[in-house]
Parts: sequence; structure tokens; C-alpha cells
Amino acid sequence: MFPRHLVFLIIFVFLWAPDRAEAQLALPPAVPLSGAAGANASGYSAALPLEFPTARGGLPVPVRVVYSDQGVGAAGRGWDLPLSYIRRDASIARRRPIGAANVVPQAREQVTIALDSRVMALARTVSGWSAKNDAPELQVREPGDGSWIVYNGQGLTYRFGDLSGALAGTDLWLLQDVTGPDGAKLHLDYDVTRPTVAGATTLAFDLTRVSYNPHTSTAGCYKNSVSLAYDAPRDPPLAITSLGSWPIVRRHKLTSIDVYARELCESGPVRIRRYQLDYQGDADTQQPRLRTVSLLGQDGSPEASTPIFIARYAYGSALQGTKTKSRGLLITGTSRHEQRSRWVGAGRD
Repeated sequence: MFPRHLVFLIIFVFLWAPDRAEAQLALPPAVPLSGAAGANASGYSAALPLEFPTARGGLPVPVRVVYSDQGVGAAGRGWDLPLSYIRRDASIARRRPIGAANVVPQAREQVTIALDSRVMALARTVSGWSAKNDAPELQVREPGDGSWIVYNGQGLTYRFGDLSGALAGTDLWLLQDVTGPDGAKLHLDYDVTRPTVAGATTLAFDLTRVSYNPHTSTAGCYKNSVSLAYDAPRDPPLAITSLGSWPIVRRHKLTSIDVYARELCESGPVRIRRYQLDYQGDADTQQPRLRTVSLLGQDGSPEASTPIFIARYAYGSALQGTKTKSRGLLITGTSRHEQRSRWVGAGRD
């Protein structure tokens, strides 16, 4: 079933000059990780209009596609799928090392967490780690099994792992599980590869599934899930950057987001909704730009094969003269009862 009032968005992005074509981190910040695109969710100009079944215990479903206009992300140029992560940096790059005269400099260990739309530096405590600023309730522990456990002080527990060794040696841990009161749980799956690009071993990873609302007694059975699909890998990659000594590559883009539900563990999941993403080449850089998002309904219904456009995006081009002083987004929403427009982001000058 579709929402009663479908809202159609047209986002016009006008650029004063062409953006730099350089790649970004295949981590963003917060729910981040995919391209270092800003430190918190308030830095994002817009997000795709996605709806998911509610998670038990109020757990947030960490699937958001947001616009920040920072390089090429999971959904093309300017759009990314932020991930949550913990990163340890033991290099001396851009930081004062530990050392004295005639002594080899030693790196200062720095641990960073991206969680709940925030990126925070951690400081050692007697019992583990805590946030240096802004989140005194956050407590972080290393249980010694290659994972990190985070308590948010509000009843939620986060587990970050190296994905069964797939991230071993990278000093990076991705969010794998979130648990809450009354059996609430959410599990994340990723695709992690180490492709060879131009003769060098690189690192690539994508969020592929989020499962939540588990059965009370059957392990591994979840009532709801969100599945993310990507197109074929590209060579050369769409974007490349570095994480410490590791090159991070973006080899493909998000093509669809499927929402599933099941009544019984013995029955297979039923797709109740699909968001389909379509792209076009950027007028200036030829990098893929998100053009439309369409919605298809539940399998077995007439709406399952009849896409309805729920968002359209247009972008200015400096080369074609469609430039303006605004770097914000003009969002026009239309419903059965009203039409309104607003500027978000930088706004107009």
C-alpha cells in the first residue's frame, strides 16, 4: 500500500562553479562513513524520502541516503549512505608525535567513533574509553575479541566488529549490531572486498542488509529487513581516497533499496516496498548523478510493477551557464493539499 499523500520532490542544485572531481573517503561521517562529508546530520542538505517499518524499542534503522555535495558516494556524485564506525589512527600524519630530542618520534594514538549523526574523538579512561566532548554518557569498551562495545547511556548497546576478519589490519570496525530493551535488536551486513586497482591492493565495502525485529526464540529470524543492491563494479573506480595506508575505492553505486517483512520464520520474506534509483551523467564531470527515485509496491500487487516517481533531481552546470550564487538546494514539495518551496543548505545570497 502506498502512503495516502505522495509527496513529489524536485531538488534543483545550482553551482557557482564546477565541483572538484576528487574522490572522497568511501566512508562518510556518521551514521557516517563513506566519504568524509561533514561531521553531523545537520550538515546534510537533503535526504531521500525513505520509509521503513518501525523497529522494536525505538531502534533507529540506519539506512539514510543524504546529500552533501562532497565527491562521489554510494548514490553517485554528492549523495552518500553514511555508516557508523570506529577507527584507530596510529600515524603521525597531521598530528604532533610523542618524542624528545634524539629520540625516534612515536605516534599518538587517536580513536574516533561515528555514531548517531556525530563524529567524536575518544579518550582513554580507567575502564575503557569515553567521548572527549559532547557525549559524556557514551562509554566504549574493548572486550578483547576484536570488537568494540559502546553504551549510549540510554539503554542501547552497539557492537562494532571487523566482520569476521574481513577488515583485519585496517584499524577500522563497522557497526554490526544494536541491542535495546525487551529483546530489541538490529543487525547489519556488509560486502567487503580487497580489489586490485592499478596493481595495488585496495579496500571496498558496502552496506548490503539491515535486519531487525527478531523472533523471540528463533535465532537469526527477523520480521523486517532492508536490502540494498548495487550495480556492477567499475574499473577504474568511481572514487578513490585513503584511510591511513589503505586506498579506499568506490566501485559502484546504489540501484535499489528493498523493504521486506515476514509473518512466520518458516515463510520467506515478502518485499513490501522498493525504492529504485536512476542516474544520469553530470554535465560538468560526467560522474553519475542521481536523477530520480521511484517507488514500487508489494510483490503480488498491481503497484509492484508500476513505478511512481517520488523524487526528481536536477543540477546546474557551470559549463552550460546555469550557475547561481546559491550552493543550497531548492526543494519543492507537492501534495494533495498544498505546494511549497524552501531553500535548505547554504541558501541564496
